[in-house]
Amino acid sequence: MSRKKTIIKQKFGVVVTNPIDYFNTPRYVPEDNHLPELPNEEAVNYYFQKERSELQKAKENKNKRQVYLIGRQLTSEQVMVKAGLRVEEVSKLNINNIDFENMKIIVLRGKGDKDRIVDLSESLAVLIKWYIEQIYPLFNKRVSMFDSVPLFVSERKERISKKTIQSKMLEQQEKYNIPIDQRFSPHGLRRLFATNLYKELYLEKHPDPLFYVKSQLGHVYISTTLKYCRIPQEFFFTNRNTAIESIQNKFEDKTEGGNNSDN
Repeated sequence: MSRKKTIIKQKFGVVVTNPIDYFNTPRYVPEDNHLPELPNEEAVNYYFQKERSELQKAKENKNKRQVYLIGRQLTSEQVMVKAGLRVEEVSKLNINNIDFENMKIIVLRGKGDKDRIVDLSESLAVLIKWYIEQIYPLFNKRVSMFDSVPLFVSERKERISKKTIQSKMLEQQEKYNIPIDQRFSPHGLRRLFATNLYKELYLEKHPDPLFYVKSQLGHVYISTTLKYCRIPQEFFFTNRNTAIESIQNKFEDKTEGGNNSDN
């Protein structure tokens, strides 16, 4: 069909549209093109442990600036690893985008200029409240939980950029002597969130863990979510065996039902 379309266009100057091409044409989601390796969870935990130790040291030394910078960085990173937000979405967050009453994060103008709602875990809610109440006022005026002001602000009182979050994370990993092959990016933290969430939902026997992870990440295609999640091979075997058993049970039920009707 593609060859004939070219001939028709050359001879008659008419473009023939084949609706089937829409479904046959591969779709490449930009986020797939540079999908990072799944971070080593031990390296990630070590990184956050070092960051918390550095924060505690800054508090003991009464270094207000360091307390602010480390506290801001730690909180922004935790939003990625515990809620799966993209680094640019973290940068765009306002304080009133955190709905503590309904335990939701409202993501406005995410990728593709789309809005979505992400569930807020209890541990992340506690951390963000701590940041707003104790860290944020160190260099900014106190705010309420309903103020429409940037959640993460630079020392110049400007919304923090995604590049600042990215570069600081890289700088800290170098400082903590994390091996080059185990270093991770904000994108990697998002992938770790997706994988851990899937495993947790699967073990809790959630009816459709992959679809839920997809909705939290804001993906358009389920195939993208599947690439994000490093699903253990045994999960696939369990799913396959469960499906086979379900089909066999339904077949047996229908067979028995048919026999009963004949009698």
